Amino acid sequence: MERKQVSYNCDCCGKEFQSNRERKGEKLCVDCIELRRALKGFLKRGLSEPEVLKRAKKLLKAQKVKEPVAQS
Repeated sequence: MERKQVSYNCDCCGKEFQSNRERKGEKLCVDCIELRRALKGFLKRGLSEPEVLKRAKKLLKAQKVKEPVAQS
């Protein structure tokens, strides 16, 4: 049996992705699904949504990698 490829745009980021089945309801790409799964764990531990967002922004800023300087 041939697999059916269906093209969708992610409801969160807008990125186009392929699925092997027709989806009803929310349509999310793999990256957005994984992010949601990771973030839900913190909410289950009792952190509020604004607190999770505040910490994520702070941590991501601290993780910025400096681009290498081109040497001539």
